[in-house]
Amino acid sequence: MKLTKENWNRWQDWIERIREDLGLLVRDQMIFQKFCDILVANKEWISQNDGEFFCDFVVRSYVARATMAIRRHVKVKGDDVSLLKLLRQMQMCSNQITYTFYVSIYPLDGIHEWQKNIFGELSTDGKSISPAILETDIQTTKMINSEIENFSDKTLSHLDKRPYKGGFSWDDLNKSIDNYNKLVCKYNTFLSTTQYESLKPIIQFDWENIFHKPLIKPA
Repeated sequence: MKLTKENWNRWQDWIERIREDLGLLVRDQMIFQKFCDILVANKEWISQNDGEFFCDFVVRSYVARATMAIRRHVKVKGDDVSLLKLLRQMQMCSNQITYTFYVSIYPLDGIHEWQKNIFGELSTDGKSISPAILETDIQTTKMINSEIENFSDKTLSHLDKRPYKGGFSWDDLNKSIDNYNKLVCKYNTFLSTTQYESLKPIIQFDWENIFHKPLIKPA
């Protein structure tokens, strides 16, 4: 694969779409964790008011939404955009993504060579990005998501004739989302130079207030 400015522009477009998609997943994770805290703290009250039926719906909906989003970004075939497809294409061009090329995209300003620090996150020699760093990120993501991808393939995207017999935990799901959060911030910084410490949003209003109110407005 040959590195061109067109490829670079496509990767910038992809990382923006990936950031938006997985940013919603990180936000959903935050909201769902708060919902679970409320379930645990109010278990008896919820049971007294026959709330398990609705709460089960919320849990199943979150699991379906989260696992399908996770699955989406480990697929590399076809025309779809995914995080691992982006990393694979960058890896194929790794020896061409040199520091010289990088500063041609983001020129030095003669004041602070911030490009070197960002480039260094993906390079071991400071000359070109390292295929080994990309491979580690790819393989770690595939390993973390293997069981979740299998679950999504067999139960959500298809009703497989071979029933799903595996399993994963809430910790596995959170570990997957946290890994995506870290990688998107890392590669978004490299491709766009816009830095994110986390995709977790800082919400400027009291979104938890709804938990203290009835959903049905009092007459």
